[in-house]
Parts: sequence; structure tokens; C-alpha cells
Amino acid sequence: LFAKPTAGRKRVLILGAGVSGIEAARIASARGHHVEVWEKRAEVGGQIHLAVAAPDKGEVQPVWDYRWSVLSTLQVPIRVNMTVDESSLKKFSPDFIIVATGAAPSSPPLDMGRLDPSIAVHHAWDLFRTPEKISPGATVTIIGGGMVGIELADLLRLKECRIQVLEMQQNAASGMARNNRFELLERLAAAGVAVITQCRIDGIVGKYVKVKVANAEPTELALGEAVIFATGPRPNLEVMTAVEASGIAHARVGDCNVPGDFMSCLRDASMVALSIEGPPQRAITQSPQADGVASPLTGAHS
Repeated sequence: LFAKPTAGRKRVLILGAGVSGIEAARIASARGHHVEVWEKRAEVGGQIHLAVAAPDKGEVQPVWDYRWSVLSTLQVPIRVNMTVDESSLKKFSPDFIIVATGAAPSSPPLDMGRLDPSIAVHHAWDLFRTPEKISPGATVTIIGGGMVGIELADLLRLKECRIQVLEMQQNAASGMARNNRFELLERLAAAGVAVITQCRIDGIVGKYVKVKVANAEPTELALGEAVIFATGPRPNLEVMTAVEASGIAHARVGDCNVPGDFMSCLRDASMVALSIEGPPQRAITQSPQADGVASPLTGAHS
């Protein structure tokens, strides 16, 4: 049970039907607010479909299933294929908007103009959705050995691909829980996956990537049949121009605030949903470590 609003029920519009948006809707509706969710795509779920695609990730599905079942019980309207603009927002006339539009893949952080045209280029997210784009037994290079890149390597391992993962940091999958990380890296090593850390990439030319690994001399590595980028995502802020122009108080939650994991998304969503009836708040200046991402909490646009 949640405490009822202290300043009356609000009309709340949530943009995005991923985990963050659904969590915000669950709590706001349970508190008694009038809630509606708009989703740009034809399907709901956001990145949950990517999260459960990797091997041994089935335990993540209940994160979504529980919240979706509660939202169904609460009979919160979920509208898909929705276009958001200033006019539609003003017509709906919410008291508060929660922006939960998630993240989008970053552009390749390298100049790809000299890549041999026979080599396919993919982003990891696309391959979680459609792994059939990589043929069984293919030789591939994954650029980015964080949790996404390592889990993609685990997925492609099942297709008996020959894989090398290039990671700039000292450790691969550093954001993963320790036990899971060790188990996964051991599984990849047993399958012959080369995970190369402390690997600085100096460019891609033809069928090769120029690298410098730790203190070794620069060298070139063959890319194989495909190069896959698993570099960090960026907040999806496509709707923010319309939201800010509407003048309606709003907050950003989850990956469209700062890309993170499911725990950070749920935390953001719950904190905002629990404080909807509070006074509008101005943006908070972030520290330099915030990579220039604005505060999720903003007041009515002036």
C-alpha cells in the first residue's frame, strides 16, 4: 500500500512503457493519481526484451512481469504507436509528465569511412533482437567489453562464432555482479572467446583494427566478418523539445536521465512517482562526472 497524495490527485502522463515507465505508473496509480502511459512503439517493454535475450537471464523477466500484472489490475490505460508533440500534450493536459523514454544506441565512436565494405557493422542491441543477422560460426569483433558486450559474446558463443572482445578498461563486464561476472568470463574463456582488456583502439582500416594493448607495441587485429559496437548508450531525449515547450511540469527517469541498470531505473521511477504532488522543482546542477546529462527533475518551462 502507498500513501495517498497529500495535495490531491494529479493527472499524470507517462511517456514510455519500459520498466521505468511501468514502475512509475504502478506507484502513481496505486497512490490514487489518474495515470496514462504513451508508448511510441507498437510493443511495450523497452529494453526488457534485450535483457532476457542473453543466456541465463531468464530470472530478469519477473522484473517486468510483476509490474505489468499489477498495472493490468489497476487498469491503467497503455496507448502504443503514440506520437508526442506539443499539441498532443496540451490536448491531454496532464498536471505532470514523467519522461521514461529510455536510451538509444550511441553512434560508433570511430571513423568507419575506411572500413572494408565486405565487413558488416552492427550494434549489440540490434543483435539481441535479431541474432540471426550473424551466421553460425562467423568470426566477429565486439568493440566494448562492458556487460552488454560480454553478454552478447555469450549469446554468439551458442552459435559457435569465433569472437574477440576489445575493452578499454582493465576489467571486462565491470558493472556485473561479481559471481555472475566470474562465471560468465570463465564460460567465454572455455569457448575460446578472446577478451582483450586495456585495449586502446587507434582506428579501423580495411579489414583490420589498429590497437595498443596495455604497454605492448601497437598492432593490428583482423576484424573478421562483422564488427559489433557494444559501446555505451545515450539518453533518448526526442520528446523533450515538445515536453519543454508545453510548459508542463515534468521529470526524466531511468535511462533517459542517466543510462544505468534496472535497479537505477526502478529507483528513479519510484522516487518521482512518490513525489508527484510536490512543488515544481528546477534543474539541479550536476557535477562534472555526470557527463553533461541534465538533472532529471525540472519544473514547468518558463
